[in-house]
Amino acid sequence: MDPITRLDYFRKEHLDILRFLEKWEGAISLITSKDDERRTKALSELREMESDLHAVPNHCYSEERNLESPYRSYLKKKQFHTLTNEHQELGRLVQDMLRKLQFATMDQIDNIAGLGMQLAEFIRRHIGYEETLLNGIEQGLALEGKP
Repeated sequence: MDPITRLDYFRKEHLDILRFLEKWEGAISLITSKDDERRTKALSELREMESDLHAVPNHCYSEERNLESPYRSYLKKKQFHTLTNEHQELGRLVQDMLRKLQFATMDQIDNIAGLGMQLAEFIRRHIGYEETLLNGIEQGLALEGKP
């Protein structure tokens, strides 16, 4: 796959993740309700989104492990190192969240809400960082005259 197509693919996945985050943050905001029925519903919604949550670290894995990854091919060593460190942190946050969702009780709802928002904020920041990297790669390819 040519580098520009790969960049477009990553951008599409970023948009999909951002759409997921809108639903995620909606459920997180409901989980802080004073109404137990709403909180229970929100917890159920979060649990239903677990497969989407798993997709985030899978996306990260493909970005750095794929032999055709533009990150692997075009980033400076320090940039790639920062990227992989952020992917590791993101993976840790996702695993923490999944563990909390699995064993959640009404007494732990506030912890879930806090971690859920922290995770969403981290993912948004990380996607912003990746978009900056993608733009830099695209500019570099244009300067080299590659399509």
